[in-house]
Amino acid sequence: MAIKKVNIGNLANDGTGDDLREAFIKVNDNFDEMQSLVNNAVTVEGANVGLGKTVFKEKFGNTLQFKTLVQGSNILLTEHGDSITITGDIGIEQLIILTEAGSIIVPAGQQLLNVYGGQNIGTAVEVDGSDSYLKINVKGQDLLSLDPNPHLGADLIGNNNNIHDVNQINAVSYTGNLQGTVYGIDVRNINTALIIFDFGGFIQTVANIIDYVYAVVDVDFGSFITPAAIELDEGLI
Repeated sequence: MAIKKVNIGNLANDGTGDDLREAFIKVNDNFDEMQSLVNNAVTVEGANVGLGKTVFKEKFGNTLQFKTLVQGSNILLTEHGDSITITGDIGIEQLIILTEAGSIIVPAGQQLLNVYGGQNIGTAVEVDGSDSYLKINVKGQDLLSLDPNPHLGADLIGNNNNIHDVNQINAVSYTGNLQGTVYGIDVRNINTALIIFDFGGFIQTVANIIDYVYAVVDVDFGSFITPAAIELDEGLI
């Protein structure tokens, strides 16, 4: 019910206003309305609904108290009369990625960054519990052939494997048994040709005592460095 207003007329006792009874009826009705409003205000409570965070805090006397929204990190609160707008940050403002062959800038709001491998390089994502990892796999096939100027940083261990189709080998020294031919010659036969001589046996003919003495008596010719002063004529072979 709306509050009733007593008509007091234009002038005192001019008969244009409410009579005394009518005036107090309006006064009583107004008191009843006010009491009704007070009674209802005493019983009003606030309640939060749903599964989110609560906004209503408590009722203090006739005042309903609510929690205040406070903007946190990367959160913006904007009031619009009867509403409040909550705006979240769009993400990273900017991500600069540097590489050996250039750089790239991921602009604000773009959360996708693709990582791909090149030749003989593969990428994968592995998950270990709650942690995720970016794994880079190097495929070993043909890596040596892709290097235009390969160098060894340590000894090359062949594990008893062969090396094929070699054009030229330059080396300071060589250790081991060299097999094969050099300009068509088997190097394994060079040693025999250089240091092993077999001239067969000598057949001596003894015709007199002098020949016999030559045949059975050893003669010391000294050494190559200090030879003896002896000349020997063995004749013709």
